[in-house]
Amino acid sequence: MRHLLAAALLLSLSLGTAEAQQPAPAAAPAAAPRPAERITVQVRGMVCAFCAQGLDKIFKDEPAVASVDVSLDLERMVIQLKPGGSLEDARIRKLVGDAGFDVIQLDRARP
Repeated sequence: MRHLLAAALLLSLSLGTAEAQQPAPAAAPAAAPRPAERITVQVRGMVCAFCAQGLDKIFKDEPAVASVDVSLDLERMVIQLKPGGSLEDARIRKLVGDAGFDVIQLDRARP
């Protein structure tokens, strides 16, 4: 009986070490994050620095936004997204419209 138990123990140990020596299955490659995107928005209706500051604050509160540069003189806003971040055109138009301005043109660029 002892020989049978010892044989079973040796067999289980050898199977355990054989399994441990096998390479782990290869993990699926992770999808590469989207590169950071820059969105240039032509805005009509900004007439003062307060208008520009308002848009700046609205877009900085968006989770996908890394930075915002609003130019009153050029009537333009440049939004830099975080790597992998996304901000839909419809969302941009809604935020600008809700602030009382109009989007004239919207251009996207990836580095």
